Amino acid sequence: MQTEVAIPRKRFIRICLASGLVLMSFPVKAQQAPDFTYTTNNGTIAITSYVGSGGAITIPSVIDGLPVTAVEHLTGDPGDVTSVTFPGSVTNISGGMFNGSGLTGVTVDPLNPVYSSLDGVLFDKDQTIILACPRGKTGDFTIPNTVTNIPDGLFSDCFYLSGISVDPLNPFHSSVDGVLFDKCQTAIIQCPRGKTGTVTIPEGVGVIQDNAFFGCAQLTGLTIGSGVTNIGEWAFGCCYSLASVTIPTNVAIIGNYTFDSCASLTNATVFGNDTSLGDGAFENCTNLAAVDLSGVTSIGTTAFLGDTGLTSVTLGDSVTNMGHWVFWDCASLRTISLPDSLASIGDSTFFDCASLTNATVGSGLVDLNGAMFDSCTKLRAVFFRGNAPSQNPSTFLDC
Repeated sequence: MQTEVAIPRKRFIRICLASGLVLMSFPVKAQQAPDFTYTTNNGTIAITSYVGSGGAITIPSVIDGLPVTAVEHLTGDPGDVTSVTFPGSVTNISGGMFNGSGLTGVTVDPLNPVYSSLDGVLFDKDQTIILACPRGKTGDFTIPNTVTNIPDGLFSDCFYLSGISVDPLNPFHSSVDGVLFDKCQTAIIQCPRGKTGTVTIPEGVGVIQDNAFFGCAQLTGLTIGSGVTNIGEWAFGCCYSLASVTIPTNVAIIGNYTFDSCASLTNATVFGNDTSLGDGAFENCTNLAAVDLSGVTSIGTTAFLGDTGLTSVTLGDSVTNMGHWVFWDCASLRTISLPDSLASIGDSTFFDCASLTNATVGSGLVDLNGAMFDSCTKLRAVFFRGNAPSQNPSTFLDC
């Protein structure tokens, strides 16, 4: 096995001279034990990578007579590692080591003073905090009653996890149909990425948290209860099979990138009342054909950027402002009507809408910002309700 040179650390060598002891520092090369590279620091070992053949691996407790106290990475080919067993000596585990798609479980020595494990998932010693779930974990996972803290998005990278259950005695969390909620079931925390079919959000839920359904690629249908008022960032991002969505009246906030890259989404209706649509909310929904934004008051930057299949946009009289690049590269959009209520609009709003032939601008706009219709090569007419707004030299560039 070849020796690998890694980032140098410092070691101290005592040199005895007639005048006394002098401390001199020299760089230390990373060393290699069977299947691992490592560095030494103050008499302890930190494993920096795994170079073995994969499968189930066990972290040694001692290398070269020194205790192994840290595992920084297992990056040889993380897809080949299926399980990891940690000894009692390891008191520092990097979260990045759980990124391997083939890693299905971890086990911790019961004598470890810092960490513990349950059903292949990493916890703190008292099992009050879930620290990491292996990306390749399959089936269902039950959260014990001791858990008080689940970090945001903890399960969002677990591609094959199909259900999350909670011990009924847990005072902070609960579950319904394999989906994780807070105890009172007023907030959805996480839907496992392996969830299939349709999901109905109960009427009592008010908040869908950030990343709650992120990457649920087999989610085909969604019903949002009337009690929901806040949908978090990336809440439904990369739900590739979701075909349509209706946002009920009470929703006030749709977070940034909420439906980003929902490639099968064909129509979206926002019935909200005074609803704010976040940045990139429907960005890269390439099959989205029609959106009804009747209840929206504010549209964030890049909200529909790259929605190349978009042909119909309905804006209500409540919308007052739009960010930059909102409809950038909506190549199928042919017409647009901006209501009188719209008072502010960002740069390059319709940049490269190559099929746009006509636009109507409401009386509320007094300025058409830079590159607003830039590269709209088929644009033939713009109608103004009221006085024509002032224009930037690039407003109609390359039209």
